[in-house]
Amino acid sequence: IGYFRRTLQRYPGNVTADDAHLYLCLALMETGRREEAVEELERFTRRWNRSVYRDAARYWLGRLRLEIGLPGGREELEGLVADSPHSLPASYARRLMGLPAWRPEYTDEPLEAWMLRNGLEPASPSQAALRGRVLVAAGLRSWGVAELRRAEDRLGSPAPLGPFYLASGIWERMPSAAWRMWSLADDGTRPRELWELRYPEAWPEIVVPVCRRWGFDPLLAWAIMKQESAFQPACYSSAGARGLIQMIPSTSEYVALENGWGGYSPDRL
Repeated sequence: IGYFRRTLQRYPGNVTADDAHLYLCLALMETGRREEAVEELERFTRRWNRSVYRDAARYWLGRLRLEIGLPGGREELEGLVADSPHSLPASYARRLMGLPAWRPEYTDEPLEAWMLRNGLEPASPSQAALRGRVLVAAGLRSWGVAELRRAEDRLGSPAPLGPFYLASGIWERMPSAAWRMWSLADDGTRPRELWELRYPEAWPEIVVPVCRRWGFDPLLAWAIMKQESAFQPACYSSAGARGLIQMIPSTSEYVALENGWGGYSPDRL
C-alpha cells in the first residue's frame, strides 16, 4: 500500500499514477480495509475521468457501498450501466443487481441493403482484393492483407469491402471495415451481419475445439484477440508481445515448458 501511495505522489499526472491508484484501492480491499477502499475509490472516480479503469472503479465502489451498507451503492451501479452499457464492469453490475444481461439490437436486413439505404455503396472486389483473398486462403496472410490494403486505398476506405470480407472470412480486415460504417446509423437498425463483421468469430475451426479442450470460453478468446491484435496474426507490440493474443515470448516459452510441448518457437505465436 505504501508503494502505491508513493507512486501516486511521484507521478501525479502520469498514466502510471492511475494504475497505482487503482491497485491502491484493490490492496485496501484485499487487506480488509473496505471503508478506506471506498474513500479511495471515490477519489479515483473524481480524479481520473478518462482512465480506462474508471468503469472498474465505479463497479467496486458501488459494490462495496452495498456490502458495507453505505448509501449510494445501487445508484453508482445504475449510473455505470447507463454510462457504459457495453463494458465488462457494467455486465458485472447488472448481474449483481439481478438485471438482465445486455443484448445488442439488430435486424435481419442484409448488410449490403443496409449500406445502400444509408448512402454507402458496396464495392465489387478489385483484382487486388481477389488476389488478396487467394493469398489469404493459401496461408500467405501477410501478403494477402497487403493486397487487400491496396484495394482499400483505391476505395479510400475498407468499408465498401465489408460484405466481401464477411463472405470470405478475412478476419484481419473485418473489424476495420465495420468500424468505418458503424456510425452510419445508431437507431437500433444495424443488421446482424454488421455486428458479425465487427466482432467476428475468427478461426472457429481452431478456437472452438481448443477452448472446449481447455475449458475456456471461446467468446473470451475472441474478445482478447480483438482487443489485443484486431485479429492480426503477425501483430507485434513495442513490448515484444506477438500474435493474436499478444503473448510475450518468455511467457509463452514458460507455458510451453510447463505443458511439455515440443518444437516450441516464439515464431509460432
